[in-house]
Amino acid sequence: MNKHSKNTHITPEKLANPLTVGQYLILQGKRQELDGMRFELSQIKLRQNRQAGWIILLLICVMVLMVAMLFVLTL
Repeated sequence: MNKHSKNTHITPEKLANPLTVGQYLILQGKRQELDGMRFELSQIKLRQNRQAGWIILLLICVMVLMVAMLFVLTL
């Protein structure tokens, strides 16, 4: 009777963390993988934003040059 009750005794640790160590480590690995993917995605987005910024800047410069040329030609 005593051995049986000892085996079924629920400790606060068991209640707080029902995962085994293996499951916990696997989940940690998956979480780190996801964080890595999120970081890579944010880097790609930043690169695309920078490229878009440069293209817009270039287009504005071209427009200003065209307007300046038109202004010079009309004088």
